[in-house]
Amino acid sequence: MSVDLWNTRCPQIGSGMLHPKFAGLDLNTSTVFDSFAGSDAKAEVDLARRWEVLNRISEASPSGSGNSLGGKADEYGAHYEYAYKILMDPRFKKVLNVTDEERQRYGVDKDKGTCKLGLAMLLARNILASDAGTRFMWVSNAYNGNNGAADNHDQIYGRGALAPRGFLLPIYDSVPRLDAAVGSLIEDLSKMPGKEPGKTMLDETMVVIGHEFGRTPDMNLNFGRDHWGPAYTDVFIGGGVKPGRIIGKTEGGKSIDHGWAYKQQPMKDHVTATVYSALGIDYSKKFEKTPSGRAYEYQQTAPLGGPSFIPLTDIAELFV
Repeated sequence: MSVDLWNTRCPQIGSGMLHPKFAGLDLNTSTVFDSFAGSDAKAEVDLARRWEVLNRISEASPSGSGNSLGGKADEYGAHYEYAYKILMDPRFKKVLNVTDEERQRYGVDKDKGTCKLGLAMLLARNILASDAGTRFMWVSNAYNGNNGAADNHDQIYGRGALAPRGFLLPIYDSVPRLDAAVGSLIEDLSKMPGKEPGKTMLDETMVVIGHEFGRTPDMNLNFGRDHWGPAYTDVFIGGGVKPGRIIGKTEGGKSIDHGWAYKQQPMKDHVTATVYSALGIDYSKKFEKTPSGRAYEYQQTAPLGGPSFIPLTDIAELFV
């Protein structure tokens, strides 16, 4: 599942070459509470009635294929059925149960964006607590769309008349917004009991704060910071990660100690492999049955923009 990917340049989690039933479900924090948080019994009756009508139309299909309206309609039908089951599940209403105190603590009331990061984190927390089968959550720091609030190519420290407009926030606003939402999530997960005796939800959940790249050590002419590949920072919390450490070192804007067993800095492929590992997924696997006949690697190893192959590994140093 994901939250607020709809409002970013990053596409929502699709199914790719797989059946549409494997596509991700994206929740919109600007509408989901108003649309589904109530307890309108009539709405549920209407939904059940419309679902029955849809099934009857399918049975009466002239396609001659029994209960089918055709291949593409069947694919849409898998989506509809998935959505219907979620809407009729009483646990979904509990996921949308958020108190005024929680909204304040997560910084929702101070968030001026279309997408409220605090609400997104509250949704993620409640979805995990519902224990309804979700194992992966992608929360987008969307704010007002485009590339999100932190794409500060100009006026990164601006305030007042010099503050960035529209999609962006100066770090004086974006950092407290992130701190309130993520900090409250971590605090709550650390107090919630896990499945195993003596474990907390944080012990059993890996939280990753990631992005595409670093930012230039020096400001540009527009008082912002541009893309920087030589060094970047990701944060890993919980899920078996050994806490309180900084792995690797930088100097002069470049990595001088990569912090792990390889002579190149970890790539996003290795962050992904680490998430796979935490989920119990073998990241070395290949998916052979593709439309092109070319095997799909869970973690890519072919060179990207350089001559060196990418090591097939997770970042094991996080756990030791």
